Amino acid sequence: MQLILDIGSGKSLPDFRTGRRLIDEVAKRDSKKYQIVFKTQLFQSAPPNTPLAWDVFDRLFDYAKQGGYDLTSSVFDIGSLNFLLSYHPVFVKIACRPDLYYLIGEVQRKVPVYVSTSESSWFPAPVTCMICVPKYPADIKDYPFGYEVYSDHTVGWELFRTYNPRILEKHIVLERDPDNPDSGPFAILPEDLEGII
Repeated sequence: MQLILDIGSGKSLPDFRTGRRLIDEVAKRDSKKYQIVFKTQLFQSAPPNTPLAWDVFDRLFDYAKQGGYDLTSSVFDIGSLNFLLSYHPVFVKIACRPDLYYLIGEVQRKVPVYVSTSESSWFPAPVTCMICVPKYPADIKDYPFGYEVYSDHTVGWELFRTYNPRILEKHIVLERDPDNPDSGPFAILPEDLEGII
């Protein structure tokens, strides 16, 4: 299974040191049972969130690679996409926002694209569709059963344990912060990985 850990944008990753600490906390718990991919969020503007500094992404990309991990990102605009593509990422992620789906056509053919959508058959191969419920938090009853790829906004690991996906995306933060929209109850903490990975 591929486990994509969404480590957020500028509010979750205000500096390289914070991102390095998050990667280290995951690595301490990683049994290598699953392929872990770290994923940030790159955008120029997406209030109320804060953009991730590109130099932080650059340093985290190298740091993750040194530890044997891939780092990629969701992108929310063409400038952020072009920045990410300069790193030859393992894949490009497009959020569950139809206004961003045009970005799929801007990605070179050899780069895999994952797109969050509530309609899995909407995109042709080779795009990987991730079943997504854009509610934070979402309820497992909101997610259709029988798919292999999910962007999980539920609390805890019920969707993982019940649906046994091939690819799962989950938000992760170092600590809860009421000012960070990525750190709600749908996000796990590093210690929540124990017993899973």
